[in-house]
Amino acid sequence: MPSNTRKFANATATSPIVDFTGPVIHETYTSTACTIEPTAKTTTSVTGIMHPKMATGNYLDSYVQINISEPLSANCSRHAECLSQIVPNPDISGLGVVAAFLVSAYLVLAMLLVAYWLAVLPKDLVRRVDRQLFFVRRTEPDERWRRIFEEIVLMFSDQQLLTGLGVLIAGYIQVLNASLSAYHWNSVVYLAWLSSTVHLMSLSVLRERLKRSKVSLAIRLCAILLVFVLLVAALWPTAMFPENPTMPVRCLWKARAYSTSEVSYFINTSVSYITLVGTFVWKLSQFSGRSREWIRYWGRASVECALEKAARQLLQTKHPTLWTRASYRALTTLYIVFVAHLELLESFMFTITLLTYTLVWGTLHLVIRDKDTYGSHVANNELDEAEKEMGFGQILPLLLLAQPALAALDTLKRTVASTEQGCRAKYSC
Repeated sequence: MPSNTRKFANATATSPIVDFTGPVIHETYTSTACTIEPTAKTTTSVTGIMHPKMATGNYLDSYVQINISEPLSANCSRHAECLSQIVPNPDISGLGVVAAFLVSAYLVLAMLLVAYWLAVLPKDLVRRVDRQLFFVRRTEPDERWRRIFEEIVLMFSDQQLLTGLGVLIAGYIQVLNASLSAYHWNSVVYLAWLSSTVHLMSLSVLRERLKRSKVSLAIRLCAILLVFVLLVAALWPTAMFPENPTMPVRCLWKARAYSTSEVSYFINTSVSYITLVGTFVWKLSQFSGRSREWIRYWGRASVECALEKAARQLLQTKHPTLWTRASYRALTTLYIVFVAHLELLESFMFTITLLTYTLVWGTLHLVIRDKDTYGSHVANNELDEAEKEMGFGQILPLLLLAQPALAALDTLKRTVASTEQGCRAKYSC
C-alpha cells in the first residue's frame, strides 16, 4: 500500500475525473468531517481518487483538503449536526469538588445514624416507635455530646448550603455565556441536589436550636428556598437530554427536535422532581408549629376519628350480620395499618431513610449515570487530566472539610472548661 494513502469508512461518489498518473479514469470520492470548536464550527472536506479494490479494501489518494471555519451560530441545529468539544471545567466537575460534596454529605448521614442510636438527638425527634422498633437507646442524651454533635452538623449544613448555592449560580452564569455543556450541567444539578438535601435534613435536626434565633432561622430558610427554586428550574433541561451531551445547556430547552430518547430522560427527571418536591415540602412543613398541627389533624386525627366512629357504629349494632362482622374486621385492620404507617412516617428513622434515598439517587446521577451515559462522548484523556488536576479550586473544598472538626474541638474545650469550673465552684462551697 502506498505511504500517502488514507482509508475512509464513509465516502460519497461524484463525477469521474482523469488520473494524471495514467490514462485510466477513476471515480472521485469526497469525505467530510464536522466538529465544533469552542468558538467556531469547522467543516473539513477531503477529495481524492479511489484506487481499485485491493485485498485490504479501498484506499484514497488525497490530493486536496478544504477547511471551512465559521463563527459559532446561536442556531442549536449546528450542535446537533456536529460533535462539540467539551471544555474542561474543574470548578464544577473536578475531582476535588465532587469528592468534597460526597464526603461531607455521607459524613452527615453517618453522624445522624450514630447520634440516633446513641440517643444524642433532641428528645422531640425520637419517638416511641424508634425506641421499640429500631432499638434506640432509652437513656437521657448527654448534653455535652449533644452540643458537639449540633455544632458539627450546623457547620456542615452551612457549608453545604453555601457551596450548593455557589455551584448553581456559577452554572447559571456559564449558561448565559453559552459555555456550559449538558455534561457539566448534570454535575451542577446533582451537586446542588446533594447539598440541598443535606442542609434540609440538618435543619430538621437543629430545629429547636435555630428557633432561639428567628433571624438566623429565617436567613437559612430563605437561602434553602432560593436553592430549591434554582434547582427545580435546573432539573427541567435534564428531561430533554439529546444524544449529544456536549451540546450547550441553552440548547437543551429545544432538544426535543434533536433527541430520540427523551422518554427515558423524562422518567428519570420525573422521579427527581417527585423526590425533591416531596422532601422539601415534608421537611419544611415541620418548622412551623401551625403547619405541624394542621398536618397532624387533617392527615391523621380526622381520619382516625372517622374510622373509630364507623367501627363503633358497627360494634353497637343490635343484630350483627355476617356482613357487619366482616366490615368491622376490615375497618379495624385498616385502622391498625393506618396508625402503624403514620407512626413510621413520624419516626426519625423515616427521616434517615429519606435522606439515604435522596443521597443515593443524587450520587447515581452524579457518578454512575454520568459515566454510563456520557462515557462514549467524553472519553478524552485531556478532559480527564484537566479535571483531576489538584489546583486551588480542588484543594480548597477538601480543606474545608476540616472546619467542622475544628469547631467540634473548640466546643469540646469550652464544655470541659465549663464543667471543671462548675466542679470547682461546688467544691469550694
